[in-house]
Amino acid sequence: MKFLTTQWRRISHVGIKDTSNYLANKRIILCNQFTAVVAVNTLCYAGSFVGAGIYTLLPVQLFFLALLGLVFYCNRRGLYAAGKNLFLTASAGIIFFVSLLLTRDAGSYLYYFPLASAVFTLFDYRELRKAVGALVLLFSLIVLLQLPAGYVPPIHIALSGDIKETLFVGGFLVALFINVMCVYHLLRANYLAETQMQEAVHKEEELNQELQT
Repeated sequence: MKFLTTQWRRISHVGIKDTSNYLANKRIILCNQFTAVVAVNTLCYAGSFVGAGIYTLLPVQLFFLALLGLVFYCNRRGLYAAGKNLFLTASAGIIFFVSLLLTRDAGSYLYYFPLASAVFTLFDYRELRKAVGALVLLFSLIVLLQLPAGYVPPIHIALSGDIKETLFVGGFLVALFINVMCVYHLLRANYLAETQMQEAVHKEEELNQELQT
């Protein structure tokens, strides 16, 4: 357990150089953590397919895993904007691709909702236009996935009911986990902002008292 905790912390802090800006660092940490979660989940999907004797998606999944690996490389080099944009693009791409082939039964489209939450944690208020653009892209992909009832995937992938149920439950749990991380970050950021405001008011009151004496 200690080993896993150490490795999680090590992965989370890839690219952290200046520790003075908490919120900026927290966005980098969350980007790393989200990337790790999506990568592990993609590996689980790949393992489920390979275990079922399905190798069709493996090359594409490996390609997206390579893109997720580049996110860590970008963050390590200080290319944080490129890192988060690559994370969002790769995550949205693999979710769309898998959802397109598995239809709605596997529940892979559920990942779009925590990904939308992640947008507002990875971009600050000054990047609002970029955040809105990312959301428009995500919701456009969700609309495209509203496939007609008679839709037949271009590649036939026969998954058993047990595998579909496992993937659906796994998708729900991962989506819940990422949403909790996003909400915690926003609550923490709000708490820090309130604390800094209270400290500023307290200092101003002390200064006023000193001037009056």
